[in-house]
Amino acid sequence: MVSAKILDLDIVNNRIVIGNLAITDIVEKYGSPLFAYRAESIRRRISVIKDAIKYPRLQLSYAVRANPALAILRLLYREGLNVSGASIGEVMAAFKACFPPHQILAVADLLTDSEMEFCYDRNVHLSFGSIDSIVRFGMRHRGKKIVLRIRPSEPENNEIIWNDIFGIKPDALDEAIKAVGEYGLGVFGIHVSDTMETNDAKRLGGTLETIFTIAQRFEELTYVNVGGGFGVALRAEDPEFDIYGFGEILTKRMNTFAAKVRKPITLVAEPGRYLVSDSGYLFMKVIALRDHGKIKRAVVDASTYNLPDIRLQNRYYEIGNASNPEAEPVSIVISGCGTDGGDCFTPAPREVADVRVGDILAVRSTGTFAMGYTGFFNMRPRPAEIMLEEGRERLIRKRETIDDLLRNQNW
Repeated sequence: MVSAKILDLDIVNNRIVIGNLAITDIVEKYGSPLFAYRAESIRRRISVIKDAIKYPRLQLSYAVRANPALAILRLLYREGLNVSGASIGEVMAAFKACFPPHQILAVADLLTDSEMEFCYDRNVHLSFGSIDSIVRFGMRHRGKKIVLRIRPSEPENNEIIWNDIFGIKPDALDEAIKAVGEYGLGVFGIHVSDTMETNDAKRLGGTLETIFTIAQRFEELTYVNVGGGFGVALRAEDPEFDIYGFGEILTKRMNTFAAKVRKPITLVAEPGRYLVSDSGYLFMKVIALRDHGKIKRAVVDASTYNLPDIRLQNRYYEIGNASNPEAEPVSIVISGCGTDGGDCFTPAPREVADVRVGDILAVRSTGTFAMGYTGFFNMRPRPAEIMLEEGRERLIRKRETIDDLLRNQNW
């Protein structure tokens, strides 16, 4: 009998369950740490997005970097999505997941010349977000059609872009168009490199206005990719992304643009982690309890190297005790197992149901920018991954071993 909910999951007999599967039983079978993804969560998000964006010629696309698990890519292929890749590895993952070339978009300005040729020879569409990449391609393939990758807005509120190399800015657009013309290239698509990850309707409307103003300059245009990364809450106080508000603004603006250019234009949106993030959970085992003065710490067998967003973006993750969820909460810091003073899942104490050695903790919303970023600091092998679907679980990536880490090394 369900007694409560936590982490968007049910509590049954003082255990957190996913469908009819207790998390503790899942971990007993597959080991810890472990990433798990709910297929129905991804499908539900796809349905919500399509309901919110009512433009008739809508195509959803997924950035492989968000989570390159082949099982997730295969699910998205079956749901009719396209994909974009920023490396040959991501393009090859898309091929492996059965995406045909015309459903793959490769970011050319992040590729070497040989990698660009690899994609071109296989009819993969190429997106160009730098003048030099346009020139390099144009010198070899005069008269071909390309996608132009733009960045329509600058960061606000003194936000810092650590690697400011993505997309052609408005002040460089004329130079890009000149390079396109010099090599007789045709621009059949606009691809926005900015994230739409904002809940601010005013900012969103302004960004879209810039996008469609730029798009009007290309007569051969067949689609506009407005980018993505629809907002997810990075911190506890952040609001949920208003997908229906976003969809209303985007649909209205796209209808206006299509009427102005008087031809059918496809709208492409990249939901990014909004699509997959909430489908994922990280399960990890408590291996020790330690008191440091007034602060109680639980040490787990996972590391924040499994969830780099904690450090990179100060990401807040909900954490629950899957083994003892109905116990009285205690104030505790969850520490990782890395020899790194910053390896804490909760930099400040967090209220979690009473934690014991051997308990399994569940971390919510780990479906994106987690396993794809995971390294092997301290020579700790990467976790296994499973997919949960229709009341069953299946292994989709084996747990890495120490032998795997040593296999390609010589001495």
